[in-house]
Amino acid sequence: MKIIRIAFILLTLSLPLFSGVVFGDDGCIKAEVKRALTTGSPWEAGDMDVSEIQLSGYNDEEFDKVEIRVPEGMKNIGKVSVQAVLFSKSKEVKTLWATARIRVFKEVVVALNPLKANTKIAKSDIKIIRTEVNDARDSFPSMGDVEGMVVKRPIPAGSVVKKDYVKPEVVVKRGERVVLNLDSERFHVKSAGVASEDGASGSVVAVRTSSGKEITGKVSGPGVITVGF
Repeated sequence: MKIIRIAFILLTLSLPLFSGVVFGDDGCIKAEVKRALTTGSPWEAGDMDVSEIQLSGYNDEEFDKVEIRVPEGMKNIGKVSVQAVLFSKSKEVKTLWATARIRVFKEVVVALNPLKANTKIAKSDIKIIRTEVNDARDSFPSMGDVEGMVVKRPIPAGSVVKKDYVKPEVVVKRGERVVLNLDSERFHVKSAGVASEDGASGSVVAVRTSSGKEITGKVSGPGVITVGF
């Protein structure tokens, strides 16, 4: 029994550190593709699902290690492609392509009720749910970002509220008489003017003063423009 154990230990020690049994199959490459996409993408690991990994050009070659090259700044959702580079004894032996499907799940704002065009969104019209998104950058993560916005096109109940579906509410209209708050560290003066363009809260618009001079200021409320000096 002792002789058999010694023989087994010697046989184990004689195996190469990276053998074809461990690395010479596509399972290792696919695992590395998944790891690289999970760590190299801008999405949180807990929000991602990487599946449908396929290899092109792999023919059971033995290799010591694999390096997955993810394009810098990749933000794609859906089917993506990356390079898998195989190394044997620290030398590159082959480069092949791997494809995978990335799905992203985020908490986003959805319409609780059908929203008609040109209506103002109330808190009771929306809610937050976790769902799969095709472009997380086009959705809103907070109800506060959507409440008070105006609907540009009808949004069915249950649909994700996308950024191009809504617009800020216009609180100053072109040609409207407005109050001008002229502020500096030394003084605060109120004056009157006429808005030269439409403006939402927080936007910068041009205003013509009573003297005929055109200046710019920030919309600080309905009919109110603040000009800093």
